[in-house]
Amino acid sequence: MIILLIIIFVIIATLALLEEEENNIYNTYIYWGIGIFLLLTASLREVGLDHDSTNYEYVFTHTNSPLLGLMEFSFLFISNIVNFFADDVHVLFFVYACLGVLLKLKAIKELSPFYFLPLIIYFSNYFMLHEMTQIRAGVAASMLLMSIRPLSEGRKLTATFWILLALFFHYSSAILIPILFLSPNEMSIRSRQIWGGLIPLVYLLYLLHIDFILSLPIPFINDKIEIYRTFKDKGILGDDLNVFNYLQLLRISIFYFTLYYYDLIKQYNKFLPILTKMMAISIASYVFLSGIPVIAIRISELFGVVDIIMFVNIYYTIKPSYLPKAIIILIAIALFYMDIAMVGLFDPSKAPAFNN
Repeated sequence: MIILLIIIFVIIATLALLEEEENNIYNTYIYWGIGIFLLLTASLREVGLDHDSTNYEYVFTHTNSPLLGLMEFSFLFISNIVNFFADDVHVLFFVYACLGVLLKLKAIKELSPFYFLPLIIYFSNYFMLHEMTQIRAGVAASMLLMSIRPLSEGRKLTATFWILLALFFHYSSAILIPILFLSPNEMSIRSRQIWGGLIPLVYLLYLLHIDFILSLPIPFINDKIEIYRTFKDKGILGDDLNVFNYLQLLRISIFYFTLYYYDLIKQYNKFLPILTKMMAISIASYVFLSGIPVIAIRISELFGVVDIIMFVNIYYTIKPSYLPKAIIILIAIALFYMDIAMVGLFDPSKAPAFNN
């Protein structure tokens, strides 16, 4: 499987390097053809290859499993329908891959004039993280991407539909509801300073060991946090988060790079205000919630799906065009390496002991 993923990566990277801003009908066919191939790759993967598929197979085949109580109604509904026609969990993977892959590709097409530059960023990270591992969260992230265009265009009813649909597929999507109140208007210099200051602020709180989360006056939330704290203290959730890891530092660099060139990039990307704010939330939440790793990672990754579009903004700031393309592909190589070699997405021995 690793060899297959490397081959796919090389093909998309080559297409990204050759891509022009004005795409033709052939690029469209190739784009969707790759999408179908990715869909099948995610659907037909061997159970046990990734961190989550064994759990999904167990829940799928054991209808009385207590783990079903942790699953959303959508998962139970889809599983029951699939079980009626087939007893192969790969059919369940296929349904989720259709929603995860195809919706993300549709959103990319709406949010970027490019096909393959955002596709190489998507494949190098979120395809493997979502469509081949966290399939429920992957569908929710796809719906978040689908909400960005209507939200940016002031169509809040449509954006609300996508956010509520995301909540139907993964409960953590409840955290997305506040984005419906984000302003789609162009960011003033003052606004950019405020959002840019959010990240050093959360790092300052982190270094001062100030944690506001435990002070939330909401009994249900406090109970959940205490459960996560207990798991963490017992070592079930693994080690503490490294808030200065390579990926985090890379994302911070690209975020401030985008703010610095905001006036230039906004001429090419009308969705930039919403995308920038979501990226800031993603980066900040990873630090602010680091005391509860499973929540910090989940929320940061959910909002972080906007990286697929944000990383490509580099293209508009550097000339000649082959140079930013090369930079974006190098970033994709780094992401691909981190997921395969460092995170070990397809190494069962590195699977987290608690993941829902």
